[in-house]
Amino acid sequence: MPKIILFFPMSMPDETLHSRITRYHLLSGNKTENDTFKDLFGTTPFAFKIIPKKTENLANLLPGDREENLNELLTNNTILPLYKPFVGISKVAVGGFSDSLASTVARVPRREVSVHSMAKICLSCTQSDLIENGYSYWHRAHHIPGVTACWRHSEELIQACPSCSHPFYRSNKLLPSLTSGCVCGWRPLSSSTGDIVTEVEHKFAIFAKDLLHRDLPAVDCEILSACYRRQARKLGFLHGQFMATNKLFESIQSEFGTDLLSKMDKAFAAGKRFQWIRTTANNGQMDMPITRHLIISYHLFRDVDNFEKSLAHESLLFKTTENAPPQKPSVRRQLQRCAIA
Repeated sequence: MPKIILFFPMSMPDETLHSRITRYHLLSGNKTENDTFKDLFGTTPFAFKIIPKKTENLANLLPGDREENLNELLTNNTILPLYKPFVGISKVAVGGFSDSLASTVARVPRREVSVHSMAKICLSCTQSDLIENGYSYWHRAHHIPGVTACWRHSEELIQACPSCSHPFYRSNKLLPSLTSGCVCGWRPLSSSTGDIVTEVEHKFAIFAKDLLHRDLPAVDCEILSACYRRQARKLGFLHGQFMATNKLFESIQSEFGTDLLSKMDKAFAAGKRFQWIRTTANNGQMDMPITRHLIISYHLFRDVDNFEKSLAHESLLFKTTENAPPQKPSVRRQLQRCAIA
């Protein structure tokens, strides 16, 4: 029977799991990081990604129910909730997770897990966290793909020491202590605050943070696609009866600007802009990275309340059409046109 961990620090508001484990390492008095990984995961150090592997091992070692522990860790200490509306719904449950978690964890694209490996901080948050919570830590909302600013302080996020350019994130390592600072001597607590970002960067960061904390339910990719199309047509992005993706893309470029989109989206920066917006489904989910979903949903809906209401409305229409008795083809097409209009 595995040894139960009687001490594991309570989560700070919006704290990443990587940060919480770093605090355990400091508070436990372990001599090496290898000891901490052995304690919490029963394994040697590994790289922390968006959805850390071996999380179920930690859930099994904490007091209480394994499933509830796992749900708490994934929901409160990772950005997994952000993916729910965008990765579709799995028809097959995956062992080791509840159905809802399985349909999200298993469907997060591998490219997402491998691309977004970094640690970012807001210098003002580092200082205010120490005053308000007694400890400086790493925030989930700062690690949302595509987010370049702090939603609270409207400051640019940094991911490397401004003095020696040493990155905060290192593979197979715990995060550095924000109170101790960098090996070169630079300390975030005694540093000046970061640069103020543009208004669109700040508003986008607020939208992404709100979406993460709202924890919307997973939806069918057809519902999400229909939601995008309906709102785009309402805003005038029309091409006959269809959504004008080129007009929508031009509008996004006009609002965000080429430089910011290049910072947010690697494909855009590399000049891969053909079919940048894709509403077609592949394996039950729309073939776009999470950053692009966030940009499109922000541009179309502006706030999470509107996005949530639109998804709920589209889900209701989807269920109504699904449960409706068979209609003649011409009548069915007319009903579908009315629903989309």
